[in-house]
Amino acid sequence: MKTGSRTWPGRWRCEELAAGLWRLVPEPPDGTEVHALGVERHSPMGASDPAGGGAAERLDLEWRVGSVEITRHGAPSGERFSARAVLVQEPLPELYARLPLERLDRRARRFWARVFWLVRMPGGRGLLRWLARRR
Repeated sequence: MKTGSRTWPGRWRCEELAAGLWRLVPEPPDGTEVHALGVERHSPMGASDPAGGGAAERLDLEWRVGSVEITRHGAPSGERFSARAVLVQEPLPELYARLPLERLDRRARRFWARVFWLVRMPGGRGLLRWLARRR
């Protein structure tokens, strides 16, 4: 059962850090890294040694229940692998841009500014407790 997927364009280089532990980084490096734990070859579709430094043209990750499918698309062909877990590390500006963060309107910002001003004021917390109990 598929639970999610992600695709990154561009050239990706694969490095084998230890047995079953891989790091995939884009070329040129932009701060994004993909670490895969418990990697096993699923179905070879091209190059003979994926961790031997060859670069792929596109990287696809597909999360499934209990595993992650990694597909490296190369110029002539690609390769598919499975891993127990995948950790994606991205630069913070891109990560926060994708989060569905709540935006406050002008009235809400003004309300919360007043609440925080009251909390900092001597006796302000007591006043807020009293106001909250009134309702």
